[in-house]
Amino acid sequence: MKILKIATFPLIKKTIVFGVIVTSALLNFAANAEVPIAQQLIIQIKDSADASIERDVQEFEFAVGQQELSYVRSMALPGKYVFKLNENVSKGALNKLIEQLKENSSVVSVEYDAIMKHTSKPNDARLNEQWHYHEEAGGINAAKAWNTHNGDNVVVAVLDTGYTKHRDLIDNIVQGYDFISDAFQARDGDGRDNEALDEGDWCGARTSSWHGTHVAGTIGAVTDNERGVAGVAYGVKILPVRVLGRCGGFISDVADAIVWAAGGSVVGVPVNRHPAKVINLSLGGSGRCGATYQQAINFARAKGATVVVSGGNGNTDVSVQRPANCKGVVSVAANSREGNRAYYSNFGAGIDVTAPGGETEITADYGVLSTLNNGMTTPGGDTYGFYQGTSMAAPHVAGIAALLYSKNASITPREVETILKQTARPIPGICTGGCGAGIVDAQAALYKVRPVLTKMVTSDNKMQLVMSINGELPDDAFYELQYQRAYEIGSFWLPAYFGRNNSFVEPDMNVVDYDSMTYHWRARIVYKKDHYSDWSAIESYARVDYAEEK
Repeated sequence: MKILKIATFPLIKKTIVFGVIVTSALLNFAANAEVPIAQQLIIQIKDSADASIERDVQEFEFAVGQQELSYVRSMALPGKYVFKLNENVSKGALNKLIEQLKENSSVVSVEYDAIMKHTSKPNDARLNEQWHYHEEAGGINAAKAWNTHNGDNVVVAVLDTGYTKHRDLIDNIVQGYDFISDAFQARDGDGRDNEALDEGDWCGARTSSWHGTHVAGTIGAVTDNERGVAGVAYGVKILPVRVLGRCGGFISDVADAIVWAAGGSVVGVPVNRHPAKVINLSLGGSGRCGATYQQAINFARAKGATVVVSGGNGNTDVSVQRPANCKGVVSVAANSREGNRAYYSNFGAGIDVTAPGGETEITADYGVLSTLNNGMTTPGGDTYGFYQGTSMAAPHVAGIAALLYSKNASITPREVETILKQTARPIPGICTGGCGAGIVDAQAALYKVRPVLTKMVTSDNKMQLVMSINGELPDDAFYELQYQRAYEIGSFWLPAYFGRNNSFVEPDMNVVDYDSMTYHWRARIVYKKDHYSDWSAIESYARVDYAEEK
């Protein structure tokens, strides 16, 4: 009989045992489940030169004391495996088990594979106005942003309950994936598969929320079609990724989905043909940000994707809400129609920005209106409805992030976050505890996106600089070009050009004594009312350089 090389635990039959579930203190749906969901753990095992380690992990099972752990699967993150407990235990026993596992020399880390929940507060009421896009107090100033950009050529991943084939949404949907590995949670009988349709997330007496359909509609509902609602970035393509099913979803499934959505590979899952530049996570649970979440988020950011997360509905500090408390995410609080922090919204230093989440407790039309389904459990017909929650706030921010990518495809996640913060306006109402930089502003954010400055050489060997943005320059905007001599680094930048022409050739520029020395160039867009984009990356020129290039 083989001895399992990665563990010193007693070898037993054919099972391994570790696993756990920690239900969210915010939305404890698991308490109403018809059948208990098995607890799971995420265990990272040290690198090994033994190529058979994966086979060994799957073939054998081991136990700690009397508690057996069964192998479930490997994860997309290197060295990480999911195990489930054959029998659920108390929180105290679970913590003791985790500490015992950590003592093993082959184990790098052990984490709860906690259940994540969506952070909305559903309400079936319906009206036909989206104050959250245009009202001065609590809106995001979207209509003015639509004058120039609508999210074309950008993919936004919605990691949620999946989607329904809503006629006001379906044309903007691309092929996604169902990452729910537990068949009981998935409700489709086969666990993971290539269809991200929402099978319903009802749990006990609680009806299905169609949460993913509502979130997706806020980001990218089909617009200008004479029906229903508009999306913040209605030109985007929505990549639906199902991670929440009956009573929620496991961290391990969410982490794999983040990696896949950003363009990474996951064992047994087809290649993602539509990698996302924005990933929306309107979900969460209580607890610190563990290594699994953080590593998945780091991977997505390294791929150039901005990760937007709802801050949670516990009316408490966001530091206790994961993954909103992870590093590198854009953590979003919710504001009311009047511009106050919504009564349920989490707060604190970990909040980056605020966006409309609504308050349907006041009246139905004070919530966020989006696409919905009228099925009580399984999918029914198309409808629209007002929801409230930080789950509704996050997709507003994800939509604005998509607008930024549509203006400058090379923008980085760090730049997106910085722009969202720099251009947010102060909360006009009351916010106790901290609401980040304020309420996001779509038009102001677009203003800040810097142009791309490219150096070229003309056919007659003259220097040429070309400024570019995706889309047309607004009627009230101008290009500004400045230069600086290399030997005067630290000195003032000098004016070279101001106008609407985006192509600049050396003789047309107001530059004196242009000789063989090196010059640095930068450009920006100037809008009315003293709005400016950020400066472009600097381009450097020496006459000898482009003379030789010619």
